[in-house]
Amino acid sequence: MQRALIAAVWLALLTPGLALAQDWQRDQQHKGGEGGAGHPPEGRPREGPRPGELGRGPPPRADAFAHGDHFYPRVHGPAFAYPHGYGYYRWGVGMRLPPVFLVPPYFYAGWAPLGLQPPPPGCQWVRYGPDLLLVNVYTGQVIDVAYGVFW
Repeated sequence: MQRALIAAVWLALLTPGLALAQDWQRDQQHKGGEGGAGHPPEGRPREGPRPGELGRGPPPRADAFAHGDHFYPRVHGPAFAYPHGYGYYRWGVGMRLPPVFLVPPYFYAGWAPLGLQPPPPGCQWVRYGPDLLLVNVYTGQVIDVAYGVFW
């Protein structure tokens, strides 16, 4: 019984060290060190985009917002006043914006200098806090979103 307990303790102490050694060896092979070919071992998925593939682009800058595959300068707009009972919510495409926001005071006409598409008939760009939402004004359905436009 005592031998089994000692063996179990030794095994528990050695297992994390073996796992760390395997992780280090895999990282070295992935980086091309210690004779590795600079690619993951057979059977392991590659992490990140392959050379020549497009990723999600550079990380967003603090003074820019992303829309589509492009970055645009953020706009210093007036403070946004949420109606009573509302606060920031990250709206997504397909969601329905409440009717209280589907009125002209929330419509944003300065979409062209931002590089955004013109709203189709029956739609408007609506400012919601720091974001712009392209919304069907009859149904409230969000068609497109540009997050972090305003600061």
